[in-house]
Formats: sequence, structure tokens, C-alpha cells
Amino acid sequence: MKNKRGEIKNLSVKVLWGIVIAVALFIVIYSAVQLFSGDVDLVTATENSVNVVSAFTMKVAYPLFGAILGFKANEFDFLKFLAFILLTIIIVSTMDSVNLFDGGSGSKSGEWINFSVGIIVGIIGVRFMPDNLWSSLTAPSSALIATILIGLPFLAMFFITMKIKRPLVVKLVWLLYLVFVVYLITSGDIEKEIKLVYLIFAILAVVMLFAEGFIRVLWLKQSSVSALQDTLGLRNSERLAKLEGRINDLTDTIDKTRSVNLKKDLNKLKGELIEEYKEISGDKFYNP
Repeated sequence: MKNKRGEIKNLSVKVLWGIVIAVALFIVIYSAVQLFSGDVDLVTATENSVNVVSAFTMKVAYPLFGAILGFKANEFDFLKFLAFILLTIIIVSTMDSVNLFDGGSGSKSGEWINFSVGIIVGIIGVRFMPDNLWSSLTAPSSALIATILIGLPFLAMFFITMKIKRPLVVKLVWLLYLVFVVYLITSGDIEKEIKLVYLIFAILAVVMLFAEGFIRVLWLKQSSVSALQDTLGLRNSERLAKLEGRINDLTDTIDKTRSVNLKKDLNKLKGELIEEYKEISGDKFYNP
């Protein structure tokens, strides 16, 4: 039963993935047709393709999501719809990866809770987003503002996708982000320097889309090295604390000892412990 639920879940992800792929292919093919016709340039062809896709998507989505997401029949509606899907996928995938509500058992109730929470958070996040934030995305006042508005979500998605275990979901997230950025580039009258900022993040999204597996390996490798260094550092700290305690104990014992031979042996042992302490700590001048 659990495997069957997993197959259904994987199938739903693949269907959504297929829809997004189809939309992306339509944009590419439709743009190519316009470009080869010789009537428009590449930028105009892409803008026309994105406008066709967004108009069709809104006709389908408006009856279902118009009231819930607060559509206002303007150029921000498509952005809101993309943001809702993206946010929902990220929330649900993150909660699935940490098994927040099912205790790691993969129960059906836990999956439904994760999905419901993701939908609710997605609706709240988009529905109550200030209108001036959407307008800032389509017409930011400066390249710095544009970088912050589009760069912070990129960073957040990077760290989140590094924890998502399912490759299809990760690629879907980056593809949706790419469509989101491309729509920003082609919508409204945006200055060239701001379009350049969006284009850079679009290229980064393409890199994450196709090289996410390689980047994940590097990220996990670096994370493992850092974790190992932290562990070794902790162990060394504990070892140094024990060495220092033994050295102090030996110092007290030497001060109280009257036997010359015993003092000699104890001083020799103390010297060995001090050298070990210096080697571990890197403090060549340690002399208690």
C-alpha cells in the first residue's frame, strides 16, 4: 500500500513536470517560429511567446484560483500563480524530507497534512503579499533592489533544494523559477541594467537545472568535510581540556613530592604531556 501511494505521488510529480516542460518547449518553439519568419527579433519573439502562455494559463487558472490568490486581472496575476506553485512545491517537499508529521513512517495522513500545510502557506504567502512588492519585481527602482528581490529567493531555494531528495522535484523547482524570471524579463518596460540582473539569475537557474546533481555532490562533500572538521575540533578541544587537567594535577603533585627520583619521573611525564598539548593545539609557546 505504501509503494502504491509512492507511485501515485511520483506520477503526480511527473505529470506536473511534464506540463512545465511542455510550456517551456512551447515558448522555445513558438519563439523559433516567429524568429525564422523574420518579422521579429529574439527578444520580441520570446516576449510574445511568454504573453501567449501567460494569457492561456490565466484563462484556465482564474476560475479556480482567482478569488483564493487575489487575482486582479493585471500583469501580476501570472506572477502570483507561478509564485504559489513554486512556494507550495518547496514547502511540501521540505516537509516530506524531514517527515515532520508522520514520524518517518511515510503514512498517508502525514503526506496529506504536508500537502495541506503547503497549500495553505502558499495561499497565505501569495494572497497577502503587498502589491508594491509585485510592482517592484516588474519595475524595480535600481539594479540593487532587483538583485535583492530576485537573489534572496534564489539563495533560499538553493539551500532548500540541497535538502530535497527527489531529483524531479528539484528540477521542477528550478524550471519554475526560470519561467518566473523569464516572465519578469519580458514583462513591462524594464531598464537594460535590470534586465541584465534578471538574465544573470536566469542563467544561474539554467545551470542549477542541468547541473544540480554535480553541484549537490560538491555541496554534500564540502558539508561532510566541514562536519568532520567540527567533530575533530570538538574531540581535540575535549582532549586538550583533559591534557591540561592532567598537567595541572601533575604540577600540584610535583610541588608536594619530596622524592627527587619521583619528581624527575613526574617532570618527564609532564614534559611529554606538554609536547602533546603543543602538537594538538598548535601553540608552540604553551608553558603552564
